[in-house]
Amino acid sequence: MSGSSFLAVRLQFFSWKWGAGLLVLLIIAPLVFVASNRGFHGVRHILRIPNISAVAIPALHADEWREPYKIIPIDFDNDGDTEQLVGFNKIIRVIDFRANPPRVLAREYINPVDDQTVYNQDVGDLNGDGFPDVVAASGQNFVSVLLNDAGKGFSSHRDYFADGETRGTKLADVNGDGNLDLLYTTQDDGYLKVRLGKGDGTFREAVSYDASPKPYSIAYRDIDGDGDIDIAVPNESINSVSLFYNRGDGTFEDKVQLQTTGERANHIAFDDFNGDALPDMLVANWHSPTENPWAFFDGNSISLFLNRGERDFSDPIALPSLKGSCWLKTADLDNDGDVDFVASNWLSNATSVYTNDGEARFSIQNYETGAGNYGLLLSDFDGDNLKDILTTNYFEESFSLLLSNGNPGYSMHKKFYPAWH
Repeated sequence: MSGSSFLAVRLQFFSWKWGAGLLVLLIIAPLVFVASNRGFHGVRHILRIPNISAVAIPALHADEWREPYKIIPIDFDNDGDTEQLVGFNKIIRVIDFRANPPRVLAREYINPVDDQTVYNQDVGDLNGDGFPDVVAASGQNFVSVLLNDAGKGFSSHRDYFADGETRGTKLADVNGDGNLDLLYTTQDDGYLKVRLGKGDGTFREAVSYDASPKPYSIAYRDIDGDGDIDIAVPNESINSVSLFYNRGDGTFEDKVQLQTTGERANHIAFDDFNGDALPDMLVANWHSPTENPWAFFDGNSISLFLNRGERDFSDPIALPSLKGSCWLKTADLDNDGDVDFVASNWLSNATSVYTNDGEARFSIQNYETGAGNYGLLLSDFDGDNLKDILTTNYFEESFSLLLSNGNPGYSMHKKFYPAWH
């Protein structure tokens, strides 16, 4: 066979092979997509509430409203009404979303120079003046402590140096002396840090505990029923959580690690889901270990550990979820006496409501929010004694308020956008 004839045969062969491969791909790809997204019209169906209204938040300085991330409740001015503390890029802000339009009560730069989102924040009275103070994990190598100036703003801002980039932070009295202590994680070096509070708004030197690899947020509860506070930390780079049992004096035993049902554990919530008076542990994971890259929806990436007492948890129960499950809040949403929960989904632009049947079995409904749905809180925003959902939408730089109709269900969606002056 001549060289030209041989080349023609090879080209014909590769042309046939490429065409056949394309044909197989066109046949198989839709099947893979359907298989990987089964349940789209079932537990993973996302409901878009038709009744949507847009609300403008009067705002100055567009760069101060970038990347709304975590959101927690705070009664900043101690008047009995709850406002919301939001972490943004560089800054934190206290906002009253019940006001019309929403109003800002206070703000403070955490990262005034570097382009860095505030990762987590918590509130508590650190100096005994009756007003809630604020701590914030900067994402840099420090954690910030802000003392409340009687609801008029912040009177003091002190940064505590950390040996790594801070991610999670919480305030809790871990040694039982009546003073709130400062807990935070440093992700790049893999530690949980504990600074005991002095009761005057300042803290003692940090004690470090190995929480590797890549500790993120912090949850706490008396897990073993001995009367003191234990700590749980999700490991963001692998499928595990680390438990730290309190020795009773504010120091902690070495970590106990539990494997989750999903990868990149992100957030932990404790509550009693099966009515046995023991705190069960719920873990939000970004995705399942068998995640299909073709899938728009994810598999079982929320893990439920049932507490059996004496520091023993059941094997994790895998609960269905959307992609990017990242934050959890628990409450009795339907007023039937058992604990339900809500999960935000960073990669699915939706919030998921899990309704408990009383035996830790859940029905699921997903509600569309906005791009980059991450932070969330539950509160009554319209005075009907029902738990509404407020979320931060990081990429869209907006907030979504889902108003409960008590079924449980949500029939009205308000979106809040900053309006520049």
